Amino acid sequence: MGSKYYFQENFLKALTIFSSLSPRLQSMGSNFWGGISRDKEGETLFGLSGRQGDVKMREDYYVKGKVAFIKAAENYASEAEIYDKNQIEFLSKRARADRLWCQRRVNDFNNVI
Repeated sequence: MGSKYYFQENFLKALTIFSSLSPRLQSMGSNFWGGISRDKEGETLFGLSGRQGDVKMREDYYVKGKVAFIKAAENYASEAEIYDKNQIEFLSKRARADRLWCQRRVNDFNNVI
């Protein structure tokens, strides 16, 4: 549902869904889906920041987006550890690539502010 609102560029509704979903998924031990949700939360915050004329609000959304991507990277790293323990190399590599992508997004945010 959050993705539907995101693609309709209704970022506030999408943000509400993603930000409430992420902690629930994490608490259930679903690091992969929690990572995806945090990832989308970061993208949504990035979309909101680009629509703000007020510099303070824009920076606030950028900082919150950065935090969401950091948390997503942590989720993907936890998922990779699970795959490592179970010797599932392909999924471990994929989770690590997702973590790296999120870390790069954090760097993108650092270059904007």
